[in-house]
Amino acid sequence: MSMNEDIFYVSDERWFRLTAQGLVETPAWPRLTGPARVVIDGDTLIMGIERQEGKLAHAASRIEKRLRQEGLVEGPAHVRIEAHQAVPEGVQAFYGALLLESWQRLSQWANDQSDHCQLLPLSSLLPVGAGKGRACIVHSGLRLHFYAHGKGGPTYLNVAVAGRGDAELAAAVRLLAERCRAELARGVAAPVVWYSLSETAADLITRLSEQFAGRTAFAVLSASHTTLARGMKMALPALVRQAGVRVGGMTSQARMAWMMERSAPAVAASAATIALGLGALGGGAYLWAHKEKSQRTEPAVQVTLLEQRIHKAASRVLPQDAQAAGAFARQMAVGTVYDPVRMLTLLRTTAGTEVRILRLRLEAAGDKGKSFYFDGVASGTEPIGRLLAYLRSEGWQAQSLVPSDQTPGSFSYRLVPADSPKQRKAA
Repeated sequence: MSMNEDIFYVSDERWFRLTAQGLVETPAWPRLTGPARVVIDGDTLIMGIERQEGKLAHAASRIEKRLRQEGLVEGPAHVRIEAHQAVPEGVQAFYGALLLESWQRLSQWANDQSDHCQLLPLSSLLPVGAGKGRACIVHSGLRLHFYAHGKGGPTYLNVAVAGRGDAELAAAVRLLAERCRAELARGVAAPVVWYSLSETAADLITRLSEQFAGRTAFAVLSASHTTLARGMKMALPALVRQAGVRVGGMTSQARMAWMMERSAPAVAASAATIALGLGALGGGAYLWAHKEKSQRTEPAVQVTLLEQRIHKAASRVLPQDAQAAGAFARQMAVGTVYDPVRMLTLLRTTAGTEVRILRLRLEAAGDKGKSFYFDGVASGTEPIGRLLAYLRSEGWQAQSLVPSDQTPGSFSYRLVPADSPKQRKAA
């Protein structure tokens, strides 16, 4: 997780932003100024374990139907299967469910932002905190969540905390330990990892962990907790960091774009290092040859021999590894027009708030050379027209393609360098 990424915590209708002081309440539905991760929690998020017959592909719709029939949700729900394991004649699944209307509003808000925005229901974070074969306890607000994934599949339990005092929290830990003892014996490896998503004193985290360990005979390890103002601790940043960009509510295109953007500086730095190394190698060979040539004080025959040595050094074949590195460096540097980092920056800065770039890739186009391909979503045709006009002014010709996504407003284009003075200058 980058230091310039904001973390928001949404509990039902209340929004909080993580600062050095802790979680500070903020107006709902803010306009983001950079990348952000939004953790979704609260009583409206329903989590549970369900054993279903049949295929995993049908589990979410069957769970949604049961939740409506039992009155646990008031209307259609968005159900996410967060973890599962095959069992005889079916599957055992851990799920999270939100009202469909709430999920769609959150998704639309995230898509409308000018930068990356990742939605992370708490149900998506619990399997991350535990890991396969282990267990975790997450203290969030007035609730303790227990999640484990042992040999028998995923298990989930939760206990309500009666109040905000230390005594009420300790009582909830005792109750959770009693309920979890049998689950921990079902093929779960020690230790259980403790995460406090609420601001908690360090000594209290230690006492609660020891209390759970004493009642279950199962070691408890405190996760990495960030120290906030007044010495309070919180594991929210660590849990979000563990999740990365592969977890939660993001389209595959948006996830790929974020991953590519995060890795671009490292790729560029590696290419620059290789190029500098090859430059130093070539410069050293040139200086050596120049020195040899400048010291010619021998008769004409000796001069001829030196000239032959110089020619041989200049045409010397590099070792195979160096040749591969040189080819890679030349490929990265071929006409800076094919720099993915530069192109992504151009698209992002040009698109504005009405166009969202989802994916950019550079591919070889047979005998036509290289081409950029990019996908996105726009609020209408006019913003796309402005984007294409600007790309033309920058020396790029856009060719429309069939969108890979059928979402309304989706578009796909192939970009090739136009024969313009600006493009020739860049190359």
